[in-house]
Amino acid sequence: MVTEGDWAGLAAGRSDPTGELTVTACLQQGKGSAANPFLATASDGDQWWVKAPASGLTKALVTEYVVGRVGSLVGAPVCDVAVIEIPKVLLPWEFRPGQQLPTGYGSATRDLAGVVEEIYGALTHRNEDDNARRHGGVYALVDWCFGHDLQWLLHRSDQWRLYSHDHGWYFPPDGPGWTMDHLRVTADRNKALPCDPAGLDEAYLGTLADSLDAITREALRKIILEVPPSWPVTDAELECLGWYLEHRAPMVASRLRAL
Repeated sequence: MVTEGDWAGLAAGRSDPTGELTVTACLQQGKGSAANPFLATASDGDQWWVKAPASGLTKALVTEYVVGRVGSLVGAPVCDVAVIEIPKVLLPWEFRPGQQLPTGYGSATRDLAGVVEEIYGALTHRNEDDNARRHGGVYALVDWCFGHDLQWLLHRSDQWRLYSHDHGWYFPPDGPGWTMDHLRVTADRNKALPCDPAGLDEAYLGTLADSLDAITREALRKIILEVPPSWPVTDAELECLGWYLEHRAPMVASRLRAL
């Protein structure tokens, strides 16, 4: 069994990305949520929703990025996430009314055209598209990452295809200020999704469980090392988070098989 000591020193050596994704144009102010993500065009030519640094939401950027990246490791239906640079050349610009855009590194989620958002909603449209599998991925993600403030995007023109997004309130204690003590206390706890599992694709639940069982320390460490040192999280906190995810993976796999 993995111990927290196995992760000691594994988050050391982080550095800000260079030559990666950069905001090239600011398109739309935030919509009034806590983090106020703004819509931007990036250096890859795509549009992204960007959460700026120094938003006052403590570790929300860290959580948003890590959950999206680990979700993709196991086949959960997460949106693409990235660390994105916000250069000074964009200033002056208010990313929300009355507040100038901070520069530095933000957390970005690739824009999906034609989607509608559901907050705290049931997992609907299970029989459409591949949602019987995608819903299983939500069960896996919420349990593994102690999900809270659950939000989905549903693609109206693609048979209500579901995406999980806006993960800034994942990890305990259900908020952007997760702590090492809360990670330790909840490491063995079930975080059950309060939705009826009837109709989930049982074979895909097995695939998700196999993916969780196959998670390696090095794969998790690679994601941890991508977290910019300018974000408000210490190496020790990230090492505890890496241990938490590695420790929980096999027990979440067992619970998926039990569904």
